[in-house]
Amino acid sequence: MLRPPADSEVPLNRNPGFHRPAPSADHAAPTASTAIGGMALLDVCLLAGPALRGGARRSRRHIELVGANGGDRRHVRARVVSGGLVTGEVAAVTGAVPGLVLTRVLRTSSAGCP
Repeated sequence: MLRPPADSEVPLNRNPGFHRPAPSADHAAPTASTAIGGMALLDVCLLAGPALRGGARRSRRHIELVGANGGDRRHVRARVVSGGLVTGEVAAVTGAVPGLVLTRVLRTSSAGCP
């Protein structure tokens, strides 16, 4: 950083036909949307645990009934996890179906665009 090489020593600068394209907004948009999508996914992952715990707290009566009828910890755990799996599957289908429909609509509507 303190003593950069001369331009003649840098291989990319030796080739006069080579030019580096200037960064444009075309490259910035996918990067920004990827970062936003990653943050949204991280947010969903971080909120899934507390939501599952809240679901267990809301279904406390059902969990107590499992225990009162002879169920042990693995039965209670299986009930809580299965509730989370069902919720996750419903959320996945709810998100995937509109996503597939929108993809189909937008791909066919932009088929004539270059």
